[in-house]
Amino acid sequence: CASTKYDNYFWNDVDSPFAYTDGNWYYISTDLSYKYNIMKTPELTAGEPLFPLNLIWGNWGTYFSGLFIKDGRLVYNTGDSVIAYDPKTGISELLWCETGKDSYLIYGSAMHDGDIYYDVKNSPYSDSDIRKLPIPTKGDLNLDGTINSEDLLLLRKYLAGGYNILINRTAADYDGNGN
Repeated sequence: CASTKYDNYFWNDVDSPFAYTDGNWYYISTDLSYKYNIMKTPELTAGEPLFPLNLIWGNWGTYFSGLFIKDGRLVYNTGDSVIAYDPKTGISELLWCETGKDSYLIYGSAMHDGDIYYDVKNSPYSDSDIRKLPIPTKGDLNLDGTINSEDLLLLRKYLAGGYNILINRTAADYDGNGN
């Protein structure tokens, strides 16, 4: 196609699906320095950065994340985690962390029939290993499979003011009362 009509449109730098909730569109975009942000806009036009994302996939030149809405929250993945962000409260929740489980990274996430799935592999061109997001163990806040003093320290930091700490709220709600 020789047309240049859409060469400068904002979606040239979009590296995710578009997600819509509560009157706003969300997407992941990059600038020329490969800094990635989740963007927010009320119309399908260039949005404003909501918050930055860390790039840990190396030099592949793109951000390998899904982006979708589940229970009113934006769900996306980083290279080692699946995170839910509530646009109404501004609170993020760690849904799953793949760190230390093997040497692979998460190369995408999606929702199917209400369940969250993510793809783990050692490069974007390797065969897929699509996994269903597990239900976390109560008390295992860092999702490493063990309940120990590291979980208690993580909870104390979170309760003391966050310190940019993400925890899994389902795992933190040990007694199941929703608090």
